[in-house]
Amino acid sequence: MVDSGFPPDRVTVVQNSIDVTSFGKAVETIDAGQQFALRHSLGISPEAPIGLFCGSMHASKKLGFLVEAAIQIHARVPGFHLVLVGAGPDESIAREAAATHDWIHYTGPLFEADKAAYFAVGDLFLCPGLVGLAVLEAFAAGLPLFTTDIPVHSPEIDYLTDSVTGAITDFDPVRYAEAVAACLHDPARSRA
Repeated sequence: MVDSGFPPDRVTVVQNSIDVTSFGKAVETIDAGQQFALRHSLGISPEAPIGLFCGSMHASKKLGFLVEAAIQIHARVPGFHLVLVGAGPDESIAREAAATHDWIHYTGPLFEADKAAYFAVGDLFLCPGLVGLAVLEAFAAGLPLFTTDIPVHSPEIDYLTDSVTGAITDFDPVRYAEAVAACLHDPARSRA
């Protein structure tokens, strides 16, 4: 902008991101033994696929939609587990889902190394509602992100490339579950 003649004293740099370097390193430090122990503590077998949600639990995150889709994912991918990390006004949805289904786990809020451990065992990041800065943590941990095409996403949604770094589906739990299940049935696609 300054190069185009805009006054430098009217330019403001906005830090609209977070540095995920240390978070990515924290995820990398979680070794196979620690991952096994965490899975064991949750009753998740070493080979079971895990979908992870981590974030603020409020209406725009669409947790009810996520639970509905997870039920369909579980029907398509036996052994699938959903781990819900976070807190907020809608955390009762997570608590109720975990109380109803033994393959859904609610941890409450986690930070630093505790949070990194869950990213280390996750296979993909599930956030059907508003996507914001969590996309950076998902990618720092090497997890593809699955969301829906809704008009409430933060600008960070632009970091997600459909069918490359995750998927953006219609706002339909069936379509969402199909996309997640297809990825889980194709490990090479998931790794890519």
